[in-house]
Amino acid sequence: MSWIEFDELRQLKPGVQMYHGKITFVYNGDVIYDWKNDKPLVYGETERKSWRVIIVLPGVSDIPFKSFYKCENLKIVIMPTVKHIRRSAFMYCKRLRSVVFSENLEVIGSFAFAACIRLRSIFIPLSCTHIFGDAFFYCEKLLICSIGNPSIGIHVFDGSELMKRSPFTRNRNGRYNDYDAISRWVTSLNGDTDEFSLHRACASCTPNTEDIYEIFKNQGLKSLAKTNEIGVTPSQYLEQNPFSDLSAQKLINRYVLEMMGEIPNISRN
Repeated sequence: MSWIEFDELRQLKPGVQMYHGKITFVYNGDVIYDWKNDKPLVYGETERKSWRVIIVLPGVSDIPFKSFYKCENLKIVIMPTVKHIRRSAFMYCKRLRSVVFSENLEVIGSFAFAACIRLRSIFIPLSCTHIFGDAFFYCEKLLICSIGNPSIGIHVFDGSELMKRSPFTRNRNGRYNDYDAISRWVTSLNGDTDEFSLHRACASCTPNTEDIYEIFKNQGLKSLAKTNEIGVTPSQYLEQNPFSDLSAQKLINRYVLEMMGEIPNISRN
């Protein structure tokens, strides 16, 4: 969350407001969508389409069914304490690019982010135990994934760039045959060997700056550009990782200064 300090979230009041120059909806956990009649409550469709950022207030643990369904211009979601994201909560948020999940996230419901066609990366904490079927279905640009070892349902990543680069092929019905194998592949994408240790460190939802730097220093400058099985580099993981303010350039700056005999503060370089 480079453009916002976490402590600032506690000072916000619920409702629509300008925040850091963006039209922001600060959410307090109320039911705002009538799923039985399939229509929004309180805020109409036009206003919902004006939201660029959604900040869920600390203390809110649940995002109800279809809460932000078809908020088509939404780009950023920040959920500091949310444990359960219900079915279709962010479905058809076509411009959504960045999601900051809670470090205590437990469940992502079916179709929760389906058809978020511009979502490129997800960093799901180890606390997450279940990702239900079709949760990220047809997130066509989704490639960079950091996932612990949750139970993963069927069709979760169908239609994504990740699956296009996977070793799996679709059957005549356009589906995959072995979703258990896909789950194992997704959760172990960067393996457990030294070869991709920098990838794992940079993709972590609990990144450790010193660990990342030591691996980088031992593996050398070229390690930042090394691609894994799906063509992703450690630099790309760092660039997309919402849990880290570290960047490839900061690592390089520190390395150069160390070689020159100086000791930098990596958080300021």
